Amino acid sequence: LAVYRELLDITTKAMAGTGARSLCFLADGAVIPEVGLPDATWHHQQGNDLGERMHRAFQKAFDAGHDRVLLIGSDLPHMRPELLERAFGVLAERDAVLGPALDGGYYLLGLKRPHPLLFNDMPWSTDRVLALSRERLQAAGSNWGELEALRDVDDGDDLAAWEAEHR
Repeated sequence: LAVYRELLDITTKAMAGTGARSLCFLADGAVIPEVGLPDATWHHQQGNDLGERMHRAFQKAFDAGHDRVLLIGSDLPHMRPELLERAFGVLAERDAVLGPALDGGYYLLGLKRPHPLLFNDMPWSTDRVLALSRERLQAAGSNWGELEALRDVDDGDDLAAWEAEHR
């Protein structure tokens, strides 16, 4: 729980540092955490799998009138406002932005319009997610940029690597 709180704190500080409006999505049954995002709107995730939940989160943001939407998790110890600002900058010029994770997934996805194919039949939690996302963006004729590759914390090995960095 302490690791979760620390990662959530890192994430919310980065979000607050951008000044962008935040829509936050919680797991079913989760309560709104006390974090430093007083202007955020909170929603429970909807969908049967990760892809459907992500797609619906993007759709909710686009339906609310947002024209550049970033989706991030709360498992990135190196999240900071500058990273999010760079992602928004990429979206000012391109259709999408990816933040590659070292494990073959991504820690950030940004879009300027809905892109359902990025979420359908994806082998979530595997090292193929990033490559397939690139292929699907390419096939759709989308142009995208990428941020630096970073380690997210998905398991005990990732946690140990992060803790080793802090020693």
